[in-house]
Amino acid sequence: MPGDGVTSILATAGPRGYRSGMTGVRVEQQAHTQRRVLLPAVLVVLALVCGFASGAAWQARASNGWRTGQGYVGTDQVTVESGGWSYGAKVSAVEWIDAQGGLHTGDWPTCLTRFVTQSVRFLAASVSVDGFSLRPIVAIDCRP
Repeated sequence: MPGDGVTSILATAGPRGYRSGMTGVRVEQQAHTQRRVLLPAVLVVLALVCGFASGAAWQARASNGWRTGQGYVGTDQVTVESGGWSYGAKVSAVEWIDAQGGLHTGDWPTCLTRFVTQSVRFLAASVSVDGFSLRPIVAIDCRP
């Protein structure tokens, strides 16, 4: 209704309540630009945090699985006794970590001497098939 005062306030304030239509557009554009910059930054930080947390969890699980035992190294296999279990592997089929931390596959671990019983640090899997349990060695650690 003309002259009731409501129409004149809306016309002055604009649809979003801004006193000046141009100022309101600028404020809205700045807020939109800030959201476009802020959202990717938050996502990058979130991805970094998640990556670090999952890497730390994997490392904790892997370090808990390492065992040490007395092992006998034959011609091309190793048998290790640890915690009441016998673990075994064909040495050329396991991955191993050298003294400097490098990972190797397919060759003989430098820390294993053939035909000698010695201390061996290793990582093994637990496999059960039809009631039989196997404990194959999957990695050998030659770091001091």
